[in-house]
Amino acid sequence: MEALFDNPIIIMIILGIISTIFGRIKGENQEEQKKRGTRPAQPARPVSQPARTEYREVSPAEPSRPQRNPVEETLHTPEKIQNVYEEKRREAEERIKQLNSQAQRIKNSQKRNQPKEESVETFQRERRNAVLHPDKSTLVDGIIWSEVLGPPRAKKPRFPLRHR
Repeated sequence: MEALFDNPIIIMIILGIISTIFGRIKGENQEEQKKRGTRPAQPARPVSQPARTEYREVSPAEPSRPQRNPVEETLHTPEKIQNVYEEKRREAEERIKQLNSQAQRIKNSQKRNQPKEESVETFQRERRNAVLHPDKSTLVDGIIWSEVLGPPRAKKPRFPLRHR
């Protein structure tokens, strides 16, 4: 008996078995309550606030609402259905016209904002007619950029004959 309580694994197994047994008993009790229709006790209302029921008096001058018959509302005549259909169709056509006009306006604004495409011939003509007139600062900048962007100095030594 002492060996059972000294080993923690055996204690865990015993606790698991006991908890499952009590869990099953609790589940059976809840199922029985559901079958009987009994509900667990609801919390009681505070004594200081009694339950209120508000009543509204109807004055004789106030007309009562007419009672609506749901069966009559669901019955529609073919004329009513046709009128509703025509109205929805007109609304849809108006919406389509609005969307088409918006799309046309967007296309027009995009055409205005796009640069004009030039043909290859006009570009070549302009290039032939262009005459280069570089100044001193532009030439210096070009030489500097050619050194920066060119191959590294180690690949083009200054004095290749001395190394022999």
